[in-house]
Amino acid sequence: MNADYVAEYESMEKGHWWWQARRDIVLNILHDLLAQRPPREGAPTLLDIGCGAGVNLASFRESFDCVGVEPDPVLVEKARANSQVPVHQGTLPSGLPPLDTRFDYVVLLDVLEHIDDDLAALDAAASQMKPDGRMVINVPALPWMWSVHDEVNQHKRRYLAGGLRELIRGAGLKTSLIRYWGSFPVPLAFLERQSKRLLGKEQSYRVPIPSPRVNSLCRQLLRTEFSLTKSLGLPFGLSLIAVVHKP
Repeated sequence: MNADYVAEYESMEKGHWWWQARRDIVLNILHDLLAQRPPREGAPTLLDIGCGAGVNLASFRESFDCVGVEPDPVLVEKARANSQVPVHQGTLPSGLPPLDTRFDYVVLLDVLEHIDDDLAALDAAASQMKPDGRMVINVPALPWMWSVHDEVNQHKRRYLAGGLRELIRGAGLKTSLIRYWGSFPVPLAFLERQSKRLLGKEQSYRVPIPSPRVNSLCRQLLRTEFSLTKSLGLPFGLSLIAVVHKP
């Protein structure tokens, strides 16, 4: 990730509506999975691979016994400070640190798109799950939405539902949920990115956080959209989210 972008990443994780809504949606899914879990002693364990500045971990730790892994050394320190849980430096697919346990839940939130061999990365992440564990995956969607945002974030690709499903199947995993989310920002994001390209402003890329009122409204719209379309799904969206397990 671009060094200047890393410096801004913590504030975006905490304050930008998209990161906030993604956290809300993932927590909702995790709590649904937790409700389906047979009663057991002790807190369920969770591994967040690519945990960024640890803002999600700080929310996850309220219900889970958490561990984080993050490749960027600056973000590792931020994640430790924000979450107060163990955070290790490591990378997928071959640079994960040795961990003493396998986990009930693994989350990969916007990680696979950064890695050349996403199949090997998914295999490595799945190896950290218990036999009856679950993994939550989020990736950017719609290849035709490619822009400087992807380049600054050092993405290798954006996904379609069919391609993500094939990747999951190739890793020997079974999908219990796969769906697009974030449809309402797609037209606005597409127009914004195209206008920047036409005006030659792509090099000055940054992600502004809007006013608190607008920020709160956008966050709520994404949460409501996801909730209302839970049973139907959406034909497109800025992101894809999946829940998988070992068959």
